[in-house]
Amino acid sequence: MWGDAAGDCGDGTGLPAAAVSDAARVGTDAGLRVGVAVLDTETGGCLVAGDGDGEFATASVVKVMIAARLLTDGAMSGPTEELARSMIGLSDDAAANVLWQQAGGPDLEPWIEEHYGLPELGSPNGIPGRWGNTHVTAGGLARFYAALRADPVVWPWLGAALHGMQPRALDGTDQVFGLPAVSAAAAVKQGWANGSADDPADAVVNSTGFVAGDRYVVVLLTEGDGNVSGCDDRGFHAAQATVVTAMAGALVPPLTV
Repeated sequence: MWGDAAGDCGDGTGLPAAAVSDAARVGTDAGLRVGVAVLDTETGGCLVAGDGDGEFATASVVKVMIAARLLTDGAMSGPTEELARSMIGLSDDAAANVLWQQAGGPDLEPWIEEHYGLPELGSPNGIPGRWGNTHVTAGGLARFYAALRADPVVWPWLGAALHGMQPRALDGTDQVFGLPAVSAAAAVKQGWANGSADDPADAVVNSTGFVAGDRYVVVLLTEGDGNVSGCDDRGFHAAQATVVTAMAGALVPPLTV
């Protein structure tokens, strides 16, 4: 289902189907495998496009799962909270290395599925020790984000943290691509990597979060095709990120008018 919006993650009434399809087409025309999803947290309506059933590596987007587990377990305090704030706002990988183990390591994604009733979310990392290789589908991640938005234990802390994303990550990477490049008020978790995809030759660039006063979940997942040589020494593929920004530009404006 390449480039066509479909309602298989819920009734898409009222959502801009053409814009969802256009966003996916921008990515596929650039040679990327893409997964696009939009979910209205008020109506439950949802649309997906691109590789709608395909699993994508999360890269740093898995840090949202880590924070959700820590909050649910009542562990978000003291040094753990300090690490988690850096992990979300600055995409701090060293913090994630510590907190991923605390949140269950490879058992984290199955725990999230069971806790939120999302059997279609994805699958655990297949590369031992690599949390960025955790897998999600676009529609599954959108439903997970909607569940977080409705979770009174998780959302107050996590929502504020997502709104507090810093323009530059701890490693110096410019995080203002995709959603925050077209919506300054978005609540965002970005992801990028040159070693998280199942095929190590493929670069990963993802932009995920909430727009329009946190009403709409938007998920933009992308995987390159043998393009890892275009990544910088931080694993960031700037050209792929530019495509993700163009995808966001095709999709977000109709949601915010």
